[in-house]
Amino acid sequence: MVVRNRRCWFAKRRRVKVEVIAKFSANCDQGVTNLAREAVAACLATDLALPIPKPYLLDITPAWVASVSEPIIRAAIQRSVPVAFGSSFAGAQFSAWNDGIPLSSGMVPVALATLVFDAIIQNPDRRLGNPNCLVRGDMFRIFDHELAFAHRLILARMEATVDPR
Repeated sequence: MVVRNRRCWFAKRRRVKVEVIAKFSANCDQGVTNLAREAVAACLATDLALPIPKPYLLDITPAWVASVSEPIIRAAIQRSVPVAFGSSFAGAQFSAWNDGIPLSSGMVPVALATLVFDAIIQNPDRRLGNPNCLVRGDMFRIFDHELAFAHRLILARMEATVDPR
């Protein structure tokens, strides 16, 4: 069982609790690099007023890890660095976008801005089979940018497949 992201509660300043979807380094293909990409993309998306859940850097304390009841999940968190990336939980009223949900005229500007954003940051992970987009009416929430900024990796992979002969 692989659990990439985990819905959980964290206390932020002044002991106010916030519900987040947490991403831990041990569950990312490139560990901390993926968490850093996620954080940078979230900051850029926020600055560009794209509809992204509020991002958090989460301090993972040993006491919090010990409170996780599922052994497989606790073990993955223990293998992670003590800082995780979190996105505020959008709420149960949002659902995953799918190709059966038509774009209304109100959704087109945000969809276009998301397409351009993904192109600029080279995010290959938003696609039909994996939209990484929640929707409620005309509202979007975009997430999951851990594969962004892989320009050199994509070019290196392409160079490796080209036979120089």
